[in-house]
Amino acid sequence: MESKQPIGLLFESMAYYSEESIESIIEGLEVNNSLFILTQALEMAHSKNVYSLTESEIISKCLRILNKEI
Repeated sequence: MESKQPIGLLFESMAYYSEESIESIIEGLEVNNSLFILTQALEMAHSKNVYSLTESEIISKCLRILNKEI
């Protein structure tokens, strides 16, 4: 049995298998999955040293606050 290979990764963590699946993700966005995707994007940027240590701490605190509220 062959497993289908993704054609790409969004934010280095979310596999997608067709252009239509990206449209499906966009169309299906709600508060919880939007926060998850933003978290993935921020973690990817952090891993590539896009933010300073101070900026990373502020972003981390913001995410903790938002996650508590949801």
